[in-house]
Amino acid sequence: MFKKFFSSLAPCNTRFQRRMRRLFTVLGVLCVSYYVLIAFVAGLIRTSILYIWLIAAAACFAIAALTPQIAAFAQRTKKWVLVCLAILPTLCFLFFCTVEVAILTGFPSDVPEEEDADYIIILGAKVNPDGPSLQLQRRIDAAYEYLQAHPNTIAIASGGQGSDEPMSEAVCIETELIKRGIDANRILIEDCSTDTAENIRFSRELIDDSPDTTVLIVSNEFHCFRASAIARRYLESEVGHVSSRSVIFLLPHYMVREFAGITVDWLQGNLSFE
Repeated sequence: MFKKFFSSLAPCNTRFQRRMRRLFTVLGVLCVSYYVLIAFVAGLIRTSILYIWLIAAAACFAIAALTPQIAAFAQRTKKWVLVCLAILPTLCFLFFCTVEVAILTGFPSDVPEEEDADYIIILGAKVNPDGPSLQLQRRIDAAYEYLQAHPNTIAIASGGQGSDEPMSEAVCIETELIKRGIDANRILIEDCSTDTAENIRFSRELIDDSPDTTVLIVSNEFHCFRASAIARRYLESEVGHVSSRSVIFLLPHYMVREFAGITVDWLQGNLSFE
């Protein structure tokens, strides 16, 4: 059986098939290389859903290996059947592109130009044994800069403690801000949340949530679109955001991961696009 299977993986016999095989082989190698870059070179093996790049690589290698069989199937299948089979992946691809473009709209900060926001909510991220992760550190940096420039703004440090974290994300944020000279009286703690929707809902209990209140969400640029949409869903306040820059080579991974987060929150009714 195995001999028959492997003998069926005949060499591609057309220029188009050879190009397709090379293309998907190269894509597979790139996916594996990117996984290695993040997991081992950057030392971020615990980055969430990192395995998606190995799954993508396996899919690319499978398509490359089965290119002759795919081509043969297409040749003996009626065109209307092929069109029907192509509709779903095409719609999924268009949906993915639409969401990625929406994520990009959150990259620039959206803040009042002349007045202090009443509150900023600093969303938590991974805390390592030796301190904040790269992404959390960037959020703390952005929050510190805003608080320095706007002395009347109150900060809410938001984020619970994971099973592999030495302290809650909120306490880590508070500690880092106090080290830099931010008055502890300007920092409120929300340390029970486990995801972005809970960050917003639980932080709401600590603020004067009304249409006259201005709240800014502080997070990494890839996260700001979803975080702001969740804030608009659960807060009556005017919502904006302060975006912090991510490590550039990690951005493709977080952009793909954020697509999954937006899809889940959309299905759960956590987003508002008004």
